[in-house]
Amino acid sequence: MERMVSRVRRLSPLHTFSDALLISLLSESDFQPDNIQQGVVLFEKDEPTEYWYLLLSGEVQLYSKNYVGDFKHLKTLRCGSLFGDLSTTTHSCSCLVSRPAQLIRISQNHFLSVYNKHGDHLQQFIIIMHDILTDETPMDPIPTYSSGLFNGQRSNDLMTSEINPNEIVSVSTEGIPTKMILPSIPYRRDKVKNNRPVTQKTVEERNFIEFHNPTRIEKEIIESGGTLHRKMLTDNHLVIRDITTQHTRVQNCMIGAEMIDWLLTLFVSTSTTSSSLSRIQMSAIWQVLLNYGIIAHIDGEHQFMDKTNSYYRWVQPYRNRNKVAPTMEEVLKSISLLSSVAPETLFLMIVSKPGFERSPEELEVVYEELTFIKALSHLSTMVKRQLANFVKVEQFVHAGSVVFRQGEIGVYWYIVLKGAVEVNVNGKVVCVLREGDDFGKLALVNDLPRAATIVTYEDDSIFLVVDKHNFNQILHQVEANTVRLKDYGEDVLVLEKVDIPRGAALENSSFSSLNCGYSVMAGKAEKILEYVLETRIDALSDDISELDLFVEDFILTHDAFMPDNTVCNFLKTYYFRTPYRATRDSISDSCTEEVRCKRRVVQFVYIWCRMLKINFFLNPVTNSFVEELFCHVIDDRKRLGGMEEIMTRIGAIRTSRENMQLVLARHPAIVLDCGVLSAHTPCPILPSDVCNQIIYLADTTCFVLPIRVDKTAEEICELSRRRMSFSAEPLNLVEVKSNGEKLIFSPNDRAIPTVLSLNSKLYVVNREEIPLLVPMEDQNGPTPSSHSSILHLIDSQELAHQLFLFHLQLLRATDSNELLYQVIGRESFPLSMPFNLDLLVRRFNEVQHWSTTEILLASEENRVEILKKFIAIATIAREYRDLLTVFAITLGLSHTSVSRLTLTWSKLPPITLKTFSELEHLLDPTRNHRMYRLMVSKMASPYIPFVPLILKDLMFIHQGNKSFYNGLVNFEKMHMFAKIFRNFRQCKSQMNDSSDHEYVEPQSLIRNLRVIDNQKKLMQISYEIEPKTTRRNIGFY
Repeated sequence: MERMVSRVRRLSPLHTFSDALLISLLSESDFQPDNIQQGVVLFEKDEPTEYWYLLLSGEVQLYSKNYVGDFKHLKTLRCGSLFGDLSTTTHSCSCLVSRPAQLIRISQNHFLSVYNKHGDHLQQFIIIMHDILTDETPMDPIPTYSSGLFNGQRSNDLMTSEINPNEIVSVSTEGIPTKMILPSIPYRRDKVKNNRPVTQKTVEERNFIEFHNPTRIEKEIIESGGTLHRKMLTDNHLVIRDITTQHTRVQNCMIGAEMIDWLLTLFVSTSTTSSSLSRIQMSAIWQVLLNYGIIAHIDGEHQFMDKTNSYYRWVQPYRNRNKVAPTMEEVLKSISLLSSVAPETLFLMIVSKPGFERSPEELEVVYEELTFIKALSHLSTMVKRQLANFVKVEQFVHAGSVVFRQGEIGVYWYIVLKGAVEVNVNGKVVCVLREGDDFGKLALVNDLPRAATIVTYEDDSIFLVVDKHNFNQILHQVEANTVRLKDYGEDVLVLEKVDIPRGAALENSSFSSLNCGYSVMAGKAEKILEYVLETRIDALSDDISELDLFVEDFILTHDAFMPDNTVCNFLKTYYFRTPYRATRDSISDSCTEEVRCKRRVVQFVYIWCRMLKINFFLNPVTNSFVEELFCHVIDDRKRLGGMEEIMTRIGAIRTSRENMQLVLARHPAIVLDCGVLSAHTPCPILPSDVCNQIIYLADTTCFVLPIRVDKTAEEICELSRRRMSFSAEPLNLVEVKSNGEKLIFSPNDRAIPTVLSLNSKLYVVNREEIPLLVPMEDQNGPTPSSHSSILHLIDSQELAHQLFLFHLQLLRATDSNELLYQVIGRESFPLSMPFNLDLLVRRFNEVQHWSTTEILLASEENRVEILKKFIAIATIAREYRDLLTVFAITLGLSHTSVSRLTLTWSKLPPITLKTFSELEHLLDPTRNHRMYRLMVSKMASPYIPFVPLILKDLMFIHQGNKSFYNGLVNFEKMHMFAKIFRNFRQCKSQMNDSSDHEYVEPQSLIRNLRVIDNQKKLMQISYEIEPKTTRRNIGFY
């Protein structure tokens, strides 16, 4: 009883029950819960009410049948639900177990006696089925869910599909299994529902982005399996045949190795791309079909084996006698779908094996998957590769299972791969850890007892685990491979010895022999730069056709730990470094060494200049350093031999400087004109460019003030003071957003016009006037009566193309350095502002709000067509590789104000709904947005990335890793930064070479979009379109 009470108490919302109430409630129930499999009908409508039910884990669906025999979904119940009927002698509806469940039966009479005593406390937590029937809310179809370890399902995937007329096991009131046939129920678009109670506070604070159920992946996998089955039957390879094994003849079987050979051949013959799939990837595809019951091992084994003695067969015979072969397009689509599901299945297949059975190829697969896990992002590449040998998988089927208890000896380190856990300290829940989080590591490091009890919070929670022995072994290997260089007894450089190409430092295998097998982990900033000069620069080829990635990492990230002036001063000191002369015979050697030092400096500056281009010369420090260095080389050429190559290189640098000076000396351009992008936005924006900004006063009068984009808030206030003859009292620069939020800029804030929200207004007021500032009416954006849409002027193809051209222009202007300035903090780089990045992010928000606004302001007869057009634009934008447009529109259509319009969505064709579900699936946040990252990894340049996710990744790295340890730069953090910067630069790598002559100025219609960005206003319009359905407060959970 105590164990059962303890388990029930961990369920939300029953943790508020007293021990006395729980004991009273469970006193006449069995201490062992009933285990009910998926598909069982627990009870049917009009059967006698004998029990109340407490759901400990799993999920059940309540449904009813109307007078014409159609089954209608009423409610989905999850763990912690206490449900039954109070005042009726028969059940008001039927109950189907949609996921394997554990439940406690409480006899009806006993529950009524407890309810009569404690009804006031129980009322808000129980679910009375009769009250659900009396609710006026429209009923939804019954969703079904797949489960299992290797089914390819993500932690937050709710796979919706129809209940087709298959046989479902039912339990009659006598306990005798029977069968019933459910008619097929038409699919209807539904919203993802949370399994937590919805309070008034959560409604107000919820995110305004809601995703609908992802693609019905289970149904699509079954269809894809059927396509492969048809293809195999119509092929001439005779993969399916009768086989004799162990003196037994088995009909219509397939051999595992031959199945993979056949699928590889099929993929090569149908693929239209240069990508390839390996044998283990093909094994994963067959494993997916095995998990979903489409194929089966003749002996019932659950893991697919690439062997000649493993035999499989198709579970369902092909019914069509004509055996029509599928088209090449159908086959390619089926393989593509299965290959998108297979990586996670393959990963779980591999980590289920002992480490010594994993092949090098499998270890590489595990390593690649570990890079997607948030908890491991701060670890070095070597540690992740070591983890690939040792990491294992552990699954807990039911919510409420104890992973370990407080006070126990620590044995494993856990990483949440799927699901969630509660952290309980001294009987109190302190937090919930979800996918990507880890726990249990501290007890392994300190050899202390567990500090908390960990309990699974969701069913089917999956963890990666590393045992203590292997954990300590990894730590010892890391320490053994660490080399510490000291100066006066203090660490100045910490190197890591590596035997394989590593992360950002040694990815370039062609130079691995020249990289000395070491990578910098930490060090003094000057020592790291000295290491770059003395070990990496000399190894580069004369034409620098392939750049050492460690040098690239330093140049891309040095602003975070070593300002440009410090770098230039060190380079100047190193340039004039005088070698020690021991004897006369060594004079020539010392001269050679002196020239070598000068060559290293000039070569480094050349690489620096070539990488950063105009951004290098925007900084007056580096700009003047080039001219100073040129003068020193001219002087040294007169007294030293061997300076010809250095002279040629510094001449090239100076030529670049002169060319860039012409660009920097151009006439200032207008970036924003009264809040809207000018007709010819400069590319890139320079600090000398201007914004014509409307400045408002407290009395709502205004004037237009030309402002350089690099002006500070204090300077803008002073310019305004001269314009309006303000008194000498201090002035404040205040942004007033459309929702009424006020942001007061600090005096040193820069780039004010480019960071303003879409419908904001900028005020110059004194401090007493700030509370009086309120949004103006025009900040609400367009209205149905005044709105004029551009959607009817341009077709979807042309609109997607125009958006792509404009976004390509904004991306071209944005440098990776601006990402660093934004994440580290704009205040740390007063001379370098991310103006171009501001416009790119502003544009993402603009397109997102635009799609939402257009749907809500459309007329009733045009709303469905506009919704279809936006989905078409996003689909075409995906073909253009314009991911900014794809995800901005997808998020805009997933906004609550649009997603709740069920009548509008219900009018969309099924193919359009499916297309949009596929777009939503790309935004799946599980495994650190794995779906998006896999898609991007296969894209050719140029493409426009999902910039908000890049900023999120950088912010996660910055906040999760210190920049300095004991006075040493944490260069592992810089490696992680540089990898993202490199990917950002790579996405536009072909742009400057091949796109200039093809570039077409985008139409002005899509440069500035009128939007509503006030969330309350959007919801208000949405409720005017489809009023909120009234729902009785029955206390559903």
